[in-house]
Amino acid sequence: GIDKIVETLPGIRNGRWRDLLEGEFSRFRFRSDSLDSGLSFKLIGGEKLSLTRKNSRGRYFVSGEAYWSLPSLVIANRTIVDESFSDDPLYAGTTRKWTTARIEDAYVLGEFRSLKYSFGRLSRNWGLPSQFGFLLSNHSFSYDHLSVELHTRHFNYSFFTSRLDNVIARVQDAPDTSIAANKYITAHRLDVAIGEKLQIGISESVIYGGPNRNFEFAYLNPVGFYFESQLNLDLEANGFWSIDAFYKPTNRATFYGQFLFDDIIINDEPDKDFRSQFPDRVGYSVNSMFADLLASGTLLDLNYTRVSNWTYQSARTWENYLYKGKSLGFPFNGFESFRFSLSHFGVPPFIFGLNYQFSRKGEQNLDDVFFPIQRKFPAGVVEKSHSIELSCFYIPKKELYLDARLRWQGIENDQNIDGKDLTGFSLFLNLFASIDWIWQY
Repeated sequence: GIDKIVETLPGIRNGRWRDLLEGEFSRFRFRSDSLDSGLSFKLIGGEKLSLTRKNSRGRYFVSGEAYWSLPSLVIANRTIVDESFSDDPLYAGTTRKWTTARIEDAYVLGEFRSLKYSFGRLSRNWGLPSQFGFLLSNHSFSYDHLSVELHTRHFNYSFFTSRLDNVIARVQDAPDTSIAANKYITAHRLDVAIGEKLQIGISESVIYGGPNRNFEFAYLNPVGFYFESQLNLDLEANGFWSIDAFYKPTNRATFYGQFLFDDIIINDEPDKDFRSQFPDRVGYSVNSMFADLLASGTLLDLNYTRVSNWTYQSARTWENYLYKGKSLGFPFNGFESFRFSLSHFGVPPFIFGLNYQFSRKGEQNLDDVFFPIQRKFPAGVVEKSHSIELSCFYIPKKELYLDARLRWQGIENDQNIDGKDLTGFSLFLNLFASIDWIWQY
């Protein structure tokens, strides 16, 4: 959490970056479990420009944040006004007004000894901050939910549940029939710290719903196993499991892996080869990060990710792993990528970056009905992409932020359209300015 981040700031060797981070996190330093109270406000505004050979456009951005810290309680709200919402076909709000806006965070967070509880709207990402978690990620729009967390020195247990959006769904037995259905999600996670260098997380989530279906109390049990409820109580649902491991052998090397299990086919009956008939649905990602390996002030990040066909999909689409049309986990299935990223922090207030990524993506739609058939990976017409990006971030003070990115991208079968190839350069310029105010009393 924030407290752990603040505790590590004095260990940053570069004084310029340390001062900037301490200034940014200063408004979070009053503790919710103290007798002190405080109000924190922050206003961010800026312009986002994208320039290509065929067109150019600008989008303004304004974010207002407010945090009210009381003894053992925090109340937070973050509202965003962003023109780029209108470019997103899955944006749930109206685009006919003069502006597009959304309350991104709005929650109450309480703490009593080892117990934390919250209710409200925010995103969850059970993975590295720099990438999408497989079981839960911040790729989707934030949503309202109830959560509970228990934490000790070596263990951290998290539980949350939510009623998601109403959907117009289809089922495998009648794929052309539309059905109005309710939709729910419950997830829990156990993190175990093994010494100072290794942390392992085990997570489980379940999506369920249907016409006029309400919350299932078996799936509200914070210490139950959802697979057992699905199997023995015959409660229809789509279950997911994941395990991830974070290993930091030295201060300059970090290794991280996450593995998602949606469905693994097992030959558990004599003379029947289920594995040759039905597809596994899994995902995995491995990361290696090295600080100061190539030169002082550099960070090298290597990543490989693969998500198999049909992952996140169900025979009943109200159980597909989506909220408002966006994946609650990784953004795609039938996907594979390799990413190389090099950042240089040695010349403050500048950060320079070089990124390369190769990816392959099949033409499956996460909103489709799952049919248990083997398909070549990735399925259908495959979009292949190479991209190289040079970036420069300029952060002279915590109230000002400018970044410029020059990207070359070559795409084969763009948007999974056979023969639609694109190649070209794009330039992105982002400027943000902010003001904040803290009142402790």
